[in-house]
Amino acid sequence: MTKKEEKKENRKLIYVCAPFRAKTAWEIEKNIERACKYAKSVWAEGYMPIVPHINSRGVFGLYGDNEEVTEFDMQLLAKCDFIRICGKHISNGMQEEINFCKRHKIPIEYV
Repeated sequence: MTKKEEKKENRKLIYVCAPFRAKTAWEIEKNIERACKYAKSVWAEGYMPIVPHINSRGVFGLYGDNEEVTEFDMQLLAKCDFIRICGKHISNGMQEEINFCKRHKIPIEYV
């Protein structure tokens, strides 16, 4: 296996933390779009982005049960090497994810 192949195989998992919920479906879609842009930069840096926004929409829809979505996201987060906090606004959901990381000693990076 070449070094390049090895690097691809061993990419660190980075959880992309950004706002999801909003007042309208259009605003939620804009939040998902923003999260995907953050994910592209994570990928460009050589990491594997984990984007809960896409999973939440795909599995639970835009207005899924908050408790179920949170449980789903926390299980994903627990498998990640670190969390990247994207943007200046910290939503309630993001704060839950940050608190989870602090309790489980998952490194936190702010961008």
